[in-house]
Amino acid sequence: QCIQLLMDQEKLVKIDKKLYFLKSQLEAGQQKLIGYFRGHSEIRVSDVGQLLNTSRKYSVPLLNYFDQIQFTIRQGDVRILNPDYHPDST
Repeated sequence: QCIQLLMDQEKLVKIDKKLYFLKSQLEAGQQKLIGYFRGHSEIRVSDVGQLLNTSRKYSVPLLNYFDQIQFTIRQGDVRILNPDYHPDST
């Protein structure tokens, strides 16, 4: 019930079947990715792990979530920043 309450308050986001992140953590991660993309055209799962100081266990679901909200676009084994992404559209 607490999880649902936090989701209703838009403080918690479900990114996978059993994985939730605070909205503030996701936004901070997005900002780090934006900074990364200023100097790189693409990012790999291993790069995300290093950038966000996390394991593959969390990097892959995070990237899948970012693909789902159209923040990133998957191209094979890499992701690129979606030039048409608008945060208000999620």
